[in-house]
Amino acid sequence: MKQIIGFGTGALYKNLEGQNTVSREAIGLVRLSGCNAIEIYAGFASRLAGLEKLSKEHFYAFDYVSLHAPDDMNYDNSAHTKDVLEKISEAHKRIGFAAIVIHGLNIVDPVLLERFDLPYIIENVDYLKRGGKTLEDMRAIFSRFDRPMNLDVLHAYTLTQNNTVALAMAKEFKKRIKQVHLSGLRIQDIDRQHHFPIYETQQLDILESVPKSVPVIIESVFPKLASKHKLIEGLKKEYEYVREHLG
Repeated sequence: MKQIIGFGTGALYKNLEGQNTVSREAIGLVRLSGCNAIEIYAGFASRLAGLEKLSKEHFYAFDYVSLHAPDDMNYDNSAHTKDVLEKISEAHKRIGFAAIVIHGLNIVDPVLLERFDLPYIIENVDYLKRGGKTLEDMRAIFSRFDRPMNLDVLHAYTLTQNNTVALAMAKEFKKRIKQVHLSGLRIQDIDRQHHFPIYETQQLDILESVPKSVPVIIESVFPKLASKHKLIEGLKKEYEYVREHLG
């Protein structure tokens, strides 16, 4: 069975016009990497309008398509949450996302989430966040909102600077994990972004944290490059490096 490996469009944001990760430009660049999966990063609620311009046909080259829901908001019983979920639901009807990623930290009240029949998966966050990052945090979140998991191995890695937490989560939540986020760790001087291409960091212990036979979305953020050609070269190198080490 062919391994599902692709990129989140957030990995490209420094090289996109207007840093727009919900765009045909982003989809086209990911397609040119040769991968078979994509995750649309709509991390800001204001970006959701871009979904209206996308349809299933734009994803013809991919075997797997997921969506990263906004992480600049809380999910509660508010009009804003309802509006966001309605926009996501409309896009899901057109595109058919395999999964919709939500940060567990942002789930304040799951009442509206429960009303929408959407394929949510819940993600652990990094060391900088106030919660939703440890094994105990994730147990508590799943007790309130029983859904599959998106294991972000880099986020787990930031807690201890090794793969101990990621391996523990992979073991405890083995039956729950439906997707993985992967990247290398290197703090970028300009904006302190810590996701970085793993073909450059070559942190094999991060790769060793990835569960087998689960779709992998690469979130390695590429620095601003001189040209789109350079970006595509980098995407291809990253994809081949990850595929080789997970194969």
